[in-house]
Amino acid sequence: MHPCVAVVQKNEQPEDEETYSQELVILEGKELHIVKYTPDSIAFDFVQLTTVARSIGWRVITEWEVLDGRAFAVVERASSDPGEPAQPEGV
Repeated sequence: MHPCVAVVQKNEQPEDEETYSQELVILEGKELHIVKYTPDSIAFDFVQLTTVARSIGWRVITEWEVLDGRAFAVVERASSDPGEPAQPEGV
């Protein structure tokens, strides 16, 4: 498994102007993974970001950092081996 960078940013084109949304973007080789969600608060919630990443099959392997209005972390594909014990992620 190769590490990738996850970037979380404000969705600049929300479907509903009244709804604040963010999007998590991961570039894996030539494949782009994007998930849009409504955050619990306007500020980045690192626990929620980790939960969103996990929901689409990624494991956060570094702490989240914020730079220029975006949150970044290194991620890797979560193991799909059912025999491998789940390991807690640092947040």
